[in-house]
Amino acid sequence: MSCALAENGARQALEQLVEMEIAEQTETDPALYQRNPSYFQWKHIERLVREYSPSEHRGRLENLHETDQEFQEKYGVPNPDAVVVGDDPAEDHDMLYDRWDDLTEWRTIRQDIMILKRAVRRTGAEFYGQNAD
Repeated sequence: MSCALAENGARQALEQLVEMEIAEQTETDPALYQRNPSYFQWKHIERLVREYSPSEHRGRLENLHETDQEFQEKYGVPNPDAVVVGDDPAEDHDMLYDRWDDLTEWRTIRQDIMILKRAVRRTGAEFYGQNAD
């Protein structure tokens, strides 16, 4: 009987998370759920707005843009998805690892830029007493 109660409790908890838009149901039979990435992105932006000033956001954005530009110059392409990996037989394992590491960092930088831009807009709107986004 306790297993049925645990299943019922879990189902109810998941339904509440779906109602609050923290999770989303992806399948119905069997029921599968996943976190809602939009919700967690919003929470991240809200935390940034609370913890840092607009000038701190702008300073961090400048640093990220500089690093993004350095990666563009290093690889000669406008974004990390345009970098070809693994076509050069002369590249050894360490070179490939370094390239994958760079591309992971570059993609993270691009994601951080997008989130910080939203935080800057949000803090600017709050600063001026306007609604954000």
